[in-house]
Amino acid sequence: MIYQIIAFILVTIFYLSFLFKIILLKRKKIKVNYLGDKNNKLKNDIKFENILKVFSILMIIVQYFSIIINDNWYFINVFSFIRIIGLIIILLGIVLLILAFIAIKDNFLIGSNPNTNTSLVTSGIYKISRNPVFLGFDLLYIGLLFVFPNPINLIFTIILVWLFDSLINIEEGYLVSIYKDDYINYKSKVKKYFLFF
Repeated sequence: MIYQIIAFILVTIFYLSFLFKIILLKRKKIKVNYLGDKNNKLKNDIKFENILKVFSILMIIVQYFSIIINDNWYFINVFSFIRIIGLIIILLGIVLLILAFIAIKDNFLIGSNPNTNTSLVTSGIYKISRNPVFLGFDLLYIGLLFVFPNPINLIFTIILVWLFDSLINIEEGYLVSIYKDDYINYKSKVKKYFLFF
């Protein structure tokens, strides 16, 4: 029961942090969500972003279902130290997300926008990771899988980690077209996720 309570609190803090950033930017009249937006994007990119949007929403349901439902329904005995590691991984995801939001300031976008008027952020956590927000989400998903390793959570974690990695590749194509050599130089110095990968 204690793991359920802690996981519930951590997952909620993660999503509330994300929503708080979106609300702050909307108050400044900054459009944030471009997932599935038809703004000069390729049709396949639009379809892909819509699929990602659906799976992301479903994952929130899966995560809270995994936390709230009796954790013995999938007949896997999880050792306490594995669950503690999972909670620490979730906490790292929260820290990464918050550090990314601090560094981004008003330059946060969900999805790609070829007509963006944002600045290229290379400071703060972005000095060691080109995608700390996505890494934060990945750590949330993987950490919760350690705490509640049920088959549905496993399937959704695999799908969403893959979808986010694919979205990064799409977004980086747009970033090269917008920032040109600045982004190419940044990409050559900073890894996609963290330090060595």
